[in-house]
Amino acid sequence: MEAKKKDVAVIHTETGLAVMPLKNGEVLKSEIFEKLLEKEQKECTVAMEEIQDKVQDTLSRAPQWKKEHRNKIRKLGREATEFVVRHLIDELKIKYQDILDVRTYLEEVHQDVVRNARDFLPDEMTEPQGLSALLKTGSGDASPMINIRAEACAHTVGRGPRGR
Repeated sequence: MEAKKKDVAVIHTETGLAVMPLKNGEVLKSEIFEKLLEKEQKECTVAMEEIQDKVQDTLSRAPQWKKEHRNKIRKLGREATEFVVRHLIDELKIKYQDILDVRTYLEEVHQDVVRNARDFLPDEMTEPQGLSALLKTGSGDASPMINIRAEACAHTVGRGPRGR
């Protein structure tokens, strides 16, 4: 918007971005620019340099913005994963509240799943998106995976060397 007010266009070319002078909303060709009065050429050049500086400044910030964006996406993924896992684990903790080993195991599973959520996602998913992909079956229902493991643990607690 600022460039347009200064009769300057920022154009994407094969080699990158170019700053060009405008006249009546049209990009000026070199031969027309050269026919302008020296004062007009100078005004255009100053305006183009100002816009070029702003474009370069903005582009130099892009890597930091990209990094911040990735960090926010990761944080959101962790929060979503935490929400889903906490909900499922809490249900199981209530179900197995009388079996300390199971509750301890469930807390370890909870921490491990949140910490390693990307390991549970399909390879084509590059950013963590919570456990929605993990916890969905073909029908869209939540997967019983965690519940099966907890129930298997409950059946074995008390039968091993520690439980005797």
